Amino acid sequence: MKFNLVILLVVFGNIINSQKEITWKDLECDFDEIWNEEYQSIILKPKFLEKQLNLDLQEVEIEGIIVEIDLIDSISYVLCAESYTLKVCSFGAGGPDKVIELQFKELPKNFKFDDKCKVKGTLHLNSDNILKLTYTLENVEIRQ
Repeated sequence: MKFNLVILLVVFGNIINSQKEITWKDLECDFDEIWNEEYQSIILKPKFLEKQLNLDLQEVEIEGIIVEIDLIDSISYVLCAESYTLKVCSFGAGGPDKVIELQFKELPKNFKFDDKCKVKGTLHLNSDNILKLTYTLENVEIRQ
C-alpha cells in the first residue's frame, strides 16, 4: 500500500511540476489595427484566443531561434519561429505572434545565438503595453 502511494505521489508530482511544451501554432492569433493617439500611429492589438489566455503565467517550453538585438542603450534577446526568422527579425511580414521577448534567469555564457534551441520560462501575454512584444518569457533557461 505504501509503495503504491509513493509511486502515485511521484507520478503526480512530475505532472504538476512539469512545464507545458508549446508550438508557434499555439501562439497564433489575430490582431486589430487601432489608432494610438499618443504615438500618432496605428498599432496592432492582439485578440487572444482562450488557448493563449490559458497559457498566460504558465511555465512553457518552446523551440525557436534566439536573436540578439542591439538597442541604443542595451541588448535584448528574442526567440523567433524558425520558419519566420528572417521575416520577423527583420520586421517584415512574419507577424508579431512569431517572436517572443526573452528575459533570461541568467544570461548563458558561451552560447552561440542565431542557432535553433529550446527555451523554458514563464509566458506573459501583452495586449496593452505597445512598447513590449505580444509575448514575453521570463526566467528563461536554454534547454537545447
